[in-house]
Amino acid sequence: MKAIAIVVGIDAYRDQPLTSAVHDALAFKDALLRLDLVDAGSVWLLTAPAQDGGPPATRDEITAALRHPYLHGDDIDRMFVFFSGHGILVPSSASRATSATAFLPADLTDPIAEPWKLLNIDNLLQSFRTAGPSEQFFFIDACRNLAYDAYPPDLPPIGIGGRNAPAVGGRAQGALYAVSPGGQALGSKAGLGVMTDHVIQALHGAGEALDYDDALDSYVVTMNSVYAYVKARIEALVSGLPGWQREYMLPDPAMAGRPLTPIRLVPDPPPATLTLTVEPPDEARFITACLLQRGARLADPQWPPQPFGEPVPVQPQRFRLSASSYFGATGVEPELIDARTVTTARITHKYMGPMGPGPRLHTVVAPPDDPGPGPATVAYGEGDRRLRGSIARDDPRGWLRPVAEEPWASVDIAGLEPPYLAQSVRPWQGVWSEAILPVGSYRVTFRVGGLIFSQAVAEVVRRELTVVEATSAASPLVAGVTRASRHPTTVTFSEAVGPVQADPALSLVTLIALQRVRGAEGLLDAIPRRVAAPVPAPGGWLSLAVAVDGSGWPVRANEIAAGLRAAIVEGGERRPVRLDVLTTGLQDAGLPHPGIGLDQIVTAATLVPSAGCTLAVRSELVGDVELAIASAADRVTSVGIVYRTDGAIHVAQVITPAELERAEAARHARRSLLGQWLYQRGEMVGLGLTTEPGELRDVLTGDEVDPVLSAMAFHAWSEDLAANASGMPGGNPDAARFRTRVGRHLIEAFPSSPDAVVIGALLDDGEWTRVADMATDGLTPVLAGNTRAAARMLADPRSPLSVAAGHTLPGSVWTLRRLRRGEGS
Repeated sequence: MKAIAIVVGIDAYRDQPLTSAVHDALAFKDALLRLDLVDAGSVWLLTAPAQDGGPPATRDEITAALRHPYLHGDDIDRMFVFFSGHGILVPSSASRATSATAFLPADLTDPIAEPWKLLNIDNLLQSFRTAGPSEQFFFIDACRNLAYDAYPPDLPPIGIGGRNAPAVGGRAQGALYAVSPGGQALGSKAGLGVMTDHVIQALHGAGEALDYDDALDSYVVTMNSVYAYVKARIEALVSGLPGWQREYMLPDPAMAGRPLTPIRLVPDPPPATLTLTVEPPDEARFITACLLQRGARLADPQWPPQPFGEPVPVQPQRFRLSASSYFGATGVEPELIDARTVTTARITHKYMGPMGPGPRLHTVVAPPDDPGPGPATVAYGEGDRRLRGSIARDDPRGWLRPVAEEPWASVDIAGLEPPYLAQSVRPWQGVWSEAILPVGSYRVTFRVGGLIFSQAVAEVVRRELTVVEATSAASPLVAGVTRASRHPTTVTFSEAVGPVQADPALSLVTLIALQRVRGAEGLLDAIPRRVAAPVPAPGGWLSLAVAVDGSGWPVRANEIAAGLRAAIVEGGERRPVRLDVLTTGLQDAGLPHPGIGLDQIVTAATLVPSAGCTLAVRSELVGDVELAIASAADRVTSVGIVYRTDGAIHVAQVITPAELERAEAARHARRSLLGQWLYQRGEMVGLGLTTEPGELRDVLTGDEVDPVLSAMAFHAWSEDLAANASGMPGGNPDAARFRTRVGRHLIEAFPSSPDAVVIGALLDDGEWTRVADMATDGLTPVLAGNTRAAARMLADPRSPLSVAAGHTLPGSVWTLRRLRRGEGS
């Protein structure tokens, strides 16, 4: 197998020198050579300072090294590319909230003055997807944070073009970034970078990196298993850090093209051990236990004859533990065992006298008392008669049926073992069907657009049905307000709202804010009507609700909420906004436990002076947030904000008439949240058109105009139109017509909206002067994509809009800036 490697490590930066990047590069090169993944003569090593007479890691030298396999590498089987040094995240799209990763070469002195020297990693990956070596492995141990006050208006392509030969089929490509977008990579002074250290251990087959490939009948190390190992190690390393730091420090994989083959085979790894214990110990005599793998019951080991309480050799693979008793009920923890990292398991037994075996049901252990995806419930059992006829008796596959009550939920099913099969499913007319899958372990993820609300790892067993049922996203705040469990199957705030599974905390605070709309009082059964008094009319009003969710804060969540301060910012002037704790005066409100959960929420109502203002929410404990808020005359803007302990800030904005009855208010809230989540994922067009006319479909076709959703719809159609132009499948042939129609209707209905002004300029280049006037007035679009589009039109990195675009949180739908205080600020 012909393989090459391009290894880059840079310590010698002029402004911010590093100490570990060259060590990283040398160690990665040595690992490739030691494991016979490449020959010594097939490695390009570029460092700063240069090593052993090699070339320096300047932009020209790096691109020259990359250009050679791009132009002449079609006959090369594999390419390894490694970068260690400084990186930044640069806005890359004028129409959506997207950014690209740029690597800084050694000769770059100023990314603003010399943007052409930045190495566009996203463009590099895109270029190699149809050219060069057949299989490509990229490792980027660099930051992806917003480290500068201003950014280049455009991130140029990496500049390795000039290929004349046509592409020879699609390439298999995998990339592993040290951190998620917006994150800062960890390192050690004069030692290895944290990611590189774990990557090298993974290449040697440590822990989760050691996988088993049935097709090859061999232990292997794959790109997926390397990611699994690195992610697990980084998660353990940053577990004690504040949530906002953990969010950005986890590694980020990116796969494209056909599946990669294993990086290497690992012959005869040493066995692992597993120790089973029984509680209470004296009832172990009633228990029989065994391991199942890929749907088959293993003949060895079994308990008995293996003794409980003693280590037993097992293969370093994944298993499902099965225990039974004819004299009681058994439970196992954990049921799914990864013997590469888990060495003990526990069987509980409750003696109930002679009885037959009961149903096999596995419920995931409750998560910590913090918000996040709810654990799904997994149940195993024989498929019904209809299923048994759907595959042949000798077919080595099983069924997996996801179940969710959240409207418009999608489910991603990803295999945890080679060949890492993955698919996404949705219900058809409200009915979930079964997926037929090879036996093995799968991660099942329930989401609505870009919002994940429930997850579980389940095993598909041969000719058996595995049912995975979603629960609501976990929220201690919602549990306190509704008296529900930490992760109920669904949350019901009121009959008008219906069941909620996706982000109930954001739904709650958005609905609380909506209760100030006349006619919507009493929208929530758990919140007394008189707490959220209606805002006066007419005029443009802001109704705000902010919640602090979770228990992992340095102080109690209600203390953080009580310390929040807010202001409206316009033209450099700040006008304080009074925030009231929601529990004020609730002792006689008839609640069974006044104040539980509600004191983590503050509310406010204030007049909005003009569209394009900014809401600033300050906290000495969790940092400051600045959010561009939507506004329109004679309408109420209801804003919900949730601070989470994992560092995320969830935001919703809903604009409604000043008077609206409860059912309509609930519909507006659900529609706005659905639109936001689908837009963030790029599914607004594809799934939005399948909704009912009263939901997103009318907004997407331009039959209904909404100041926020219509702006999202315009950009969603822009993306669809761009996909059509590039020849990508699945584009809507009416994208151009709907894009123009939605944009024109938005401009006509809300001409003073900054988002409408930017969209007008995107439809008509001659309108860019209005964008300049808007910027002069200090107004900011609500959508991050519009803010970045406006900054690009102005082409002035010093303008307030360019600064706002540069400081917007990566991946945020909204023009949202976060300033952190205290540790890490």
